[in-house]
Parts: sequence; structure tokens; C-alpha cells
Amino acid sequence: MTKTSGRPILKLKFSNLTSLPKQAEVTTIATKPQELLPEPKPKKLLMEAEEYLNLLNQLKIKYPKTFPEKKEQIVILALGIHKELAITLNISIKKARVFCRLYCSRKIYVTARISGAKRYDLEGNIVGEV
Repeated sequence: MTKTSGRPILKLKFSNLTSLPKQAEVTTIATKPQELLPEPKPKKLLMEAEEYLNLLNQLKIKYPKTFPEKKEQIVILALGIHKELAITLNISIKKARVFCRLYCSRKIYVTARISGAKRYDLEGNIVGEV
């Protein structure tokens, strides 16, 4: 017998097929439907904070126009710049894409990304608009 209206979910076990239900052994499996679901996998970090900061510092040294020290001078990155970053920093494209996702999701970057704002490549040249 199985019910999910706040009552425990029950499983009946019979010692043999000819026995009556009164002789059945009752065991509780779960008290809530959520207990029947498998355990969720722990979320995997996209990139460790130390690795992100290391890449950001490398970019600030190599490309100070595109990755300025002052947050007020932040510029919008060109579309597809993760491919250039992968080659420049000698990292995988996936890792470069994750770095760009984290960098571009910062609050200061999102507020700077207004319609008509200029996009910049690694050298600091204007390559388009938002």
C-alpha cells in the first residue's frame, strides 16, 4: 500500500504466497516523497577563485587598456574574445570561456554594458558596439 498524503510509504512483505495479509511484515521505506529521490550531486565550481584572479592579473599586466586596474575604467569586451584569450594565455577555450563568463557577469561590467557602448579587443581598439 502506498500513499503520499503525509503518511509513510509502506512496503508489504509476505513470508510466502499462501499466507494471509494479517501475517504480512510491514516496513517503512520513506516518510516523504523527497526521500525517494536520489541525492543531488554537489555543484562543481566553474573555476577556482585563485585561478580566476591569476588569469585576471596576467591580463591586467599584458593588456592594461582592456583590463584596467580601476573599476571605473572598465571596458566592454569584444564578442568572441575568449578565443584570443585562449591563445594568448595558453589555456583551453573552455577555460577561457569560463573566465569570460565570470568576468562579464560582475556587477560593474553589467552596469557598463549599456546600449551603444563600445566593445574593445585585447589591444584596446574599438571593434564594435553593444
